[in-house]
Amino acid sequence: MFAWCCLALRYQENYSLRPYQDDESLRSYQEEDERSLFDEKFKNMPIQRDMKTLNKSSLMMNFGSFYIPKMGKSNPTGEDAHFTSKDHQTIGLADGKSSWKKEGTDAGEYARQLMNNCLVVLDAKDREIVYPQLILEEAYLNTKVDGSSTACIITLTGESLNEFIIGVRAGDWVVAGTNGLFDNMYASEMEVAMKVVGEAGCLEPQVLAQVLADLAFENSLDYTQGISPYSQAALKEGYPIPIKCGGKPDDITVIVAHILPTQGHTLVLGNIENSYSFQPYLPKKSPTVNVMDLIVAKRCKPIKKGMKTLNERSLMINIGSSYIPKKGKSNPKGEDAHFISKHHQTIGLADGVSSWAKKGIDAGEYARQLMDNCLTILYTKYMEIVYPQLVLQEAYSNTEVKGSSTTCIITLTDESLNAVNVGDSGFMLFRKGNMIYKSSTQQHRFNSPYQLGKNSHCDDPSVAEEFIIGVRGGDLVVAGTDGLFDNVFASEMEVIIKQIVGTDQPELLAQILAEQALENSLKTEGVSPYSQAASMEGYRRSGGKPDDITVVVAHILPPNHLL
Repeated sequence: MFAWCCLALRYQENYSLRPYQDDESLRSYQEEDERSLFDEKFKNMPIQRDMKTLNKSSLMMNFGSFYIPKMGKSNPTGEDAHFTSKDHQTIGLADGKSSWKKEGTDAGEYARQLMNNCLVVLDAKDREIVYPQLILEEAYLNTKVDGSSTACIITLTGESLNEFIIGVRAGDWVVAGTNGLFDNMYASEMEVAMKVVGEAGCLEPQVLAQVLADLAFENSLDYTQGISPYSQAALKEGYPIPIKCGGKPDDITVIVAHILPTQGHTLVLGNIENSYSFQPYLPKKSPTVNVMDLIVAKRCKPIKKGMKTLNERSLMINIGSSYIPKKGKSNPKGEDAHFISKHHQTIGLADGVSSWAKKGIDAGEYARQLMDNCLTILYTKYMEIVYPQLVLQEAYSNTEVKGSSTTCIITLTDESLNAVNVGDSGFMLFRKGNMIYKSSTQQHRFNSPYQLGKNSHCDDPSVAEEFIIGVRGGDLVVAGTDGLFDNVFASEMEVIIKQIVGTDQPELLAQILAEQALENSLKTEGVSPYSQAASMEGYRRSGGKPDDITVVVAHILPPNHLL
């Protein structure tokens, strides 16, 4: 049970809030009835165990925001709106639906009035706990203008209702935005931007919000045949790349919240910190401009100069792998599977979910068929440019055996890694022997990863996380199933990699890492990544975790290197 969390409510891009279209008298009666129900809900809403009031809070959020309206719009204020309230430790943002302007309606006015009404409700109600759902309900009832918008409200509170509840701790950062941000920036770009801003000594919410907005703005104006979150989403829906490529110009709103302990920090309360704002796009000032120069040089960015075919690429990968099935299993093949395609500069791995063995099903067969199908699709349909998400989608559709598995597919596309991951398999990127990036793990709960399968309790490729990571010659990619990452810390891998760096022996490195994972998995004492993760979830574990171990190592080289 989380003692502290961020509680958030979001209306997604596929939905929008809009006023009632009923007869005026019926609408008046309906609103009055709904308000009385709303007030009753607010009055009787319990403060659940572990929920702390603002005055007793051990955490606080420090905010910063930045807004860039879309260039060339007839309405200079744009169609986004947002607010921040330090009094209530709450932020909100909305994106008015642009289609309303075809009817002569200011598409941003609904969003602005909705956000303003949220602030009014926050200030008017005497409460110690904020419930985003209820705030949005009353603000919605009070918003009378024509129009519609998406909306997101986030508050720092205790264990609460049925919306998003995410555990946080001091030092975490929250980045909220409209689709102008998320259509144009990958999470990997945001991660690198935050690191560079931190290295420059400028890691403050306001600076980071401006940097992220500036980067999203830059990406939105890229009309080359590059990849953006927007163009990838269009591709998944069947739109051809030449039609939907590059960024998506739009209003861009970014709110950054830094979560801090209240002890040792001053929480500024007062109406001056409550802002419902239109913030014009201002020229960048120091220190942000210096930070921007660093990010342009260092950030992991999508392909900006057109996707290059295999013969045109400036980088290539040399690949090696090692597989050690878990000892003592009735199935000597184990439950992992992987493939390597040097022609397509692509690798993939999968880990069959062992619980299927209890039903008399070979838990590794699904993983093996999924990987076989990926390889078949590569050689029959992708002779030049590889799109991992589409490969995974078709391979999943073609995999008919019972079972489920995690999976990770990675391809080198010119000077970037393009990857897709489901579950707790994944990869790390090493540069000069140091880990600089690690893919995130997807879990429903501890030790229950996302898993592809056709059973009702399984997931499908729509849950997959996609990555585009900038790489250089000399970089090393270490991909593996959880048998590797549950048993070997990144720091241990760094020591091993530095011992053989420069030798260009990916097969040897994969074998050494797999053997180290096996050795660690058999330990019954000490700390491992698995026991550490278990401890964080309240379980008592020690030592490693015996499992199948798959390691695939890819050494990134210039094309003139002789393989």
